[in-house]
Amino acid sequence: MQEYRLFQYNNEGRTLHFSHLLRKSPYDQKKSHVHEKHYEIYFLLSGERNYFIQDRVLAAQKGDLVIVNKNELHHTADRGEPGHERLLINFTDEFIRLQEGEGPALLPFPNGSGVLKLSWDDQAVVKTLMFKMMEELKTEPVGYSLFVRSLLTELLLLICRWGDRKESDSDSRKPLHEKISQIARHIMKHYKEELSIAALSEQFFISPYYLCRMFKLLTGVGIVEYIQIARVKEAQRLLVETEEKIIAIAEAVGYDNLGHFNRIFKKIAFISPLQYRKKMRANK
Repeated sequence: MQEYRLFQYNNEGRTLHFSHLLRKSPYDQKKSHVHEKHYEIYFLLSGERNYFIQDRVLAAQKGDLVIVNKNELHHTADRGEPGHERLLINFTDEFIRLQEGEGPALLPFPNGSGVLKLSWDDQAVVKTLMFKMMEELKTEPVGYSLFVRSLLTELLLLICRWGDRKESDSDSRKPLHEKISQIARHIMKHYKEELSIAALSEQFFISPYYLCRMFKLLTGVGIVEYIQIARVKEAQRLLVETEEKIIAIAEAVGYDNLGHFNRIFKKIAFISPLQYRKKMRANK
């Protein structure tokens, strides 16, 4: 694979990641992923990509800005001719450190995750801000971290103002992408129920083989794992926000067997439900 990592930066606390990457051959992320603490800003300098966020397959083209809130499942894959160039920022609340009352709520992205369609002028503004950030991170002059934080805050404010430019669910979407998005939304809504590939295939008029293949290609996860992710995400919310016993939470998200629930939870979250509850409450 022809991949050129033109620049990459991680600060000491891992609260900021910046990278500039050029690929000249096909590239699909092997798996969807979630950033527990990091937001994502992705600016496409050239090429086309499919971006799956939570339960939507969206089209990103040259000059588009993709924003993803933390704790949201996402995945990127080829769309059209292979090859693309992009700038990527991942950052945490801690890095920005916006104080309450300083201005409009910029995080989480107030208009939700998605693809922003920008004018030529606004694309130039984004490019200027992000390349300024990159230059500061490359050369590390006095006060560079503060300057990068200032530039990122300016970009976040513009994103807040550009909220009405988000691509709608039907924009630039192929019929297959729309169908996969519908299936993903259905799973997110009905994850507590018994869901099978055969039943989904019949309900959405698509062959089981083609459904499994295209769902994995566009979302980065298989259907069974996507159902598991939906259930675990709800279980995580209940573990933090309620005092319910773990066995009751397991039943609430569709698992009758506590041992099975614990295994699935650990596979998705990498820790047990009890450890997750303790960890999240200790961080409050």
